[in-house]
Amino acid sequence: MRSDMQRPPRLDDGRSSDEDTPLLAAPRYSSMAVSAVADAAAASSPPPPPPPSASSCSSDGGKVSTSVTDRLCTFEPILVLLCFGLSVSGVVLADQIIYQSCVVTLGYDRALCAQLGTRSNSSDVAQLETIVQPYAAKITMVNTILMSVLPALCALFMGPWSDKYGRKPAMIVPAVGFITTYVMIGILSLLSRRFLVDPWCYVVAHIPAAILGGSTVLMAAIFSYLTDTTSEANRTVRIGILQACTMLGAFVGLLSSSFILQWTNVPTMFFLSAGTVSASCAFLYFCLEDSIKPDASMVHRQVREIFRLSHLAELLTTFFKKRSFYDRGIVWLTISIGIVTVLGAGGGTVFFLYTRRQFGWTIQEFTIWQAVELLSIVAGNVIGISVLKTLLKLPDIWLALLSVLNYALDALIKGLARQGWELFLATGITPLKATEGAALMAICSAIIPSSEIAKFYSIAMAMTNTVSLASAPLFTYIYNSTVATSPQVFNFVSSGIFSLNVVLVGVIAVLLRKRRKAQADPLFTQDSEILT
Repeated sequence: MRSDMQRPPRLDDGRSSDEDTPLLAAPRYSSMAVSAVADAAAASSPPPPPPPSASSCSSDGGKVSTSVTDRLCTFEPILVLLCFGLSVSGVVLADQIIYQSCVVTLGYDRALCAQLGTRSNSSDVAQLETIVQPYAAKITMVNTILMSVLPALCALFMGPWSDKYGRKPAMIVPAVGFITTYVMIGILSLLSRRFLVDPWCYVVAHIPAAILGGSTVLMAAIFSYLTDTTSEANRTVRIGILQACTMLGAFVGLLSSSFILQWTNVPTMFFLSAGTVSASCAFLYFCLEDSIKPDASMVHRQVREIFRLSHLAELLTTFFKKRSFYDRGIVWLTISIGIVTVLGAGGGTVFFLYTRRQFGWTIQEFTIWQAVELLSIVAGNVIGISVLKTLLKLPDIWLALLSVLNYALDALIKGLARQGWELFLATGITPLKATEGAALMAICSAIIPSSEIAKFYSIAMAMTNTVSLASAPLFTYIYNSTVATSPQVFNFVSSGIFSLNVVLVGVIAVLLRKRRKAQADPLFTQDSEILT
């Protein structure tokens, strides 16, 4: 496919111990993570609570149904399709932004811009990369901020709302936003074949997805649904299956994207994303039984109830309320670890540009590496955590420690890499990267009452997502300042940031040990609040 503004596809391109609770996954919106099985309660730990009854009432009057707890073939396939749609066109969009920045904004020759991202040995192309990439990085930065801040604000309202009116609406609404965004991007890419389309239009096209909640509201609703429909005995199995399915969808999407692009064209990629998300939304609406059954008398009020300011008051109360046995300190530190992780992961906004600049990678090579990294995380989490939890009885807090160490080591190796294969090496030896959220959320799920879990997920994801206000500009500035001489520097910054989590995990481990002592000793009356 060749046109004035369309880049041609390239053919070369009373709970159990907090340290032993089942894993409840919490993925990065990047990709998703995976968890696995088992509850290894220590001999000195108090017995686990009895299984939940068929339904229980939330604090807001909605009825939580657990009749779908063991239905393993309903929710997970929907996530495969959804994650495929969200991942199949991501790198294509990044490449399209670079190309249109080169032609439309910077005014370079179309033939020369078409060689960007190819294995051209031309010095002119290499020089052009250093000129175009900083501008494209700014567009990516603004888009990242947009898709983080607005969904974070939506999550503050949708979390408490879903406690009353159900999890399904909170999943479907963000999906509709993604569908609208992908259709708009597809139309823009069609128009770019005949007209000059400014690359900033792609940022505008993301507004519907951002306003309707994006991945923040979507994932908060998913985790709330799974918490509603699982008990501590089977939660890890269900979350492990779900996370494996989400990673499978992202893996297939990333691996196939460059090949589908060769067979079709750029607009088709975005319409494909819209179509697959639409299909997953339809399956979700017709096939999934909601875990919250709202009172019939409240249904007619559900739309106007979304943006009630009282929801914010409920979130703040949940976040700041005094809890026993050091629980508030553990919850706060868990959110802090998520914030630090998202801050360190900000280098992902420029990583595609980095691989093009440092290793001369094409879209095909980059998507293959991304697919291998996802596959490594799937294998490491499913197999590795199964071994660590089931056979070695490793507590969740130690899994979190291994995960944050994996993050720091991964970024360090990527910064030291001089050949493309070294990125595959970094991926291969750090398969436990995405498990800290799972382990820490599992700990929190045993601390926080079920009636508050959606509020906790909402405020946690809202706070971590707003970190993009700092992380995206920070890493864009670092990369643009060093792209001509040392483009790998941002990886070392990421590694240093990830290392801070080692300290935070250590503090949580100390608090968990004190918490167990407080629960075991009825005479222990020490105030359990962490001093901040």
